[in-house]
Amino acid sequence: MNFLIPSRQFNPDIPELMDTTNQDSKILRQDLGNLRTINRWFGGLRAVRKHMIGLISKIDHAHAIQVLDLATGSADHPISLVRMARSLNRKIRITAVERNQFTLSIARERSAKYPEIVVEEGDLLKLNYPPKSFDIVLCSLAIHHFSTDDAVKILKMMIEYSRVGLIVNDLYRSWP
Repeated sequence: MNFLIPSRQFNPDIPELMDTTNQDSKILRQDLGNLRTINRWFGGLRAVRKHMIGLISKIDHAHAIQVLDLATGSADHPISLVRMARSLNRKIRITAVERNQFTLSIARERSAKYPEIVVEEGDLLKLNYPPKSFDIVLCSLAIHHFSTDDAVKILKMMIEYSRVGLIVNDLYRSWP
């Protein structure tokens, strides 16, 4: 970057709030709500849907679209994708993976009205799905929570699991 916005390196010794094991559930719930607001108003949901359209056009209408959403948070992307698929008259099945127990419960609570979504507990670095078991693999606003080596492992895993393509939506770490 430049001297005005210095890069901020990942430091596993200084985890973000949602990466700690002893979060205050009220604060974490608010933080997840903030992420939903950011995704809705600053284009995260729109960007993922836009790229999803291009990928699902490659999938036969006779088949349900199989999506893996890594680090789903409170499941805002899966819910958005189900709504989009319904509007396109497409069948979709989404496996949403989350590691944090409290966040997992929020994702399950929020996605309860969407039978197309299954929320599973899982650590991104220890998943064990068969190769090419999903059409599309999505990871939004999570890769920056990992070291460079682990981020590369996650990206390789996403390639391994996808038949059609993958979508990564993330941010550049900097002090601002």
